[in-house]
Amino acid sequence: MTITERLILTPFVLDDAKLFYELSKDPLTMRYLRKCEHTLKSCEELMKKLKVKYGDHPVFNMHKVQIAATGEEVGFITLHKIPDGTDAEIGYNLLSKYWGKGYASGGCQVVIDRAFSETDIDSIFAETDPENDNSLQLLSRMNFKVQSEPGPDQGVMLVLLKDKK
Repeated sequence: MTITERLILTPFVLDDAKLFYELSKDPLTMRYLRKCEHTLKSCEELMKKLKVKYGDHPVFNMHKVQIAATGEEVGFITLHKIPDGTDAEIGYNLLSKYWGKGYASGGCQVVIDRAFSETDIDSIFAETDPENDNSLQLLSRMNFKVQSEPGPDQGVMLVLLKDKK
């Protein structure tokens, strides 16, 4: 668990399927993501598979984001280690009613800082839809740089390198 002045980030638990389901029903949140129909039961099954994948790793996991002052559940930030290397991929999905409040950037920064300080990760990638201006601006503010332009059925790939000070 990581607690900041504004946010609480915790590795997800199976009961978080309800939040995952709520995200899947938010049309603004899902606008640039793979289209799929989720039921609460399918979200519960997916969460079980993800729990096997991530276990209880404190950094490489799907982190539930909550507002520290109220406990409101905002969404998830995921950090996935790319096998056999020193790279990871970050992703985020927040309920649209919480956009523009700094929760995505604040939560991502916590996860990035932990990845660079507590693991052997040298670079973190993010992929986003080329039409998702909000996500591109967020990643740019966090110093991610475009690594490759989108191809067929691919998004813009951005990368953040560990500062080697």
